[in-house]
Amino acid sequence: MNIVKSFAVAALAAAVLFLSACNDNYGNDASQDPNVNVTLEIRHNVGTNAFVPLQTYTNELGQAYQIEKLKYYISGIELSHTQSGQTYAVPNSYHLISGNGPQGLHTVQLPEVPAGSYNTISFNIGIDPVKNTSLDNTGDLNPSNEMAWNWDTGYKFLLLEGDYFPEGQTETIPLIYHVGTNANYKRVSLPLMNANQAPTAFGSAPKATISMLFDIASVFKQPNVINFDENSTLMNEPGAALIGENYATEAFMIQNVEEFSE
Repeated sequence: MNIVKSFAVAALAAAVLFLSACNDNYGNDASQDPNVNVTLEIRHNVGTNAFVPLQTYTNELGQAYQIEKLKYYISGIELSHTQSGQTYAVPNSYHLISGNGPQGLHTVQLPEVPAGSYNTISFNIGIDPVKNTSLDNTGDLNPSNEMAWNWDTGYKFLLLEGDYFPEGQTETIPLIYHVGTNANYKRVSLPLMNANQAPTAFGSAPKATISMLFDIASVFKQPNVINFDENSTLMNEPGAALIGENYATEAFMIQNVEEFSE
């Protein structure tokens, strides 16, 4: 009986060590070449404050405003390493992002990203010219998502609506920013570095999260300061290019990259 018990204990210990070794070596075997399921978490702030719909904020000119609705498209997500040349383009990558979710959070799933080292994440704000000339699309490109123009073929790349509270006046002025057209289809590239400021190496765990921040205040201030008295409504006239330039400049930043096994 003691021999049987000893054998069972030894077998159990060996199994535990084997499973532990498999977990520790996840992604270390080049022949294994695992894929990693990455979640892109997009949080929305106004400056240093978390975005809350219908909360009052102040722009660079001291003008008080509220935002009721925020939607925009990102597409063509790509992870790359600028030195090694390793690149992964996420297929069928069209995502309608809403800033009106709980705690201003919206998540995008990037399944089966090849293991490897990446130091840049790139994406477009808007829809590429081919898709933008057709409304025969599904999913996040479905025209029923209120992002299609009702007077022309194509999509609004950014929809931002709210109210401006002019000082000394009782009446509010609607803020309406509907930005589209191929001229405002912008490419954004951000450094994808870990906490040690080294390139992100996916593959040591089966899951990972990229935390990205969109600062809505930047849409109104950098590099073009938007004066609500002069531009409370911009819908594809030349002034809308000011918003397009702003959202492509410094509105987005990567906050953190984390891998985990569960």
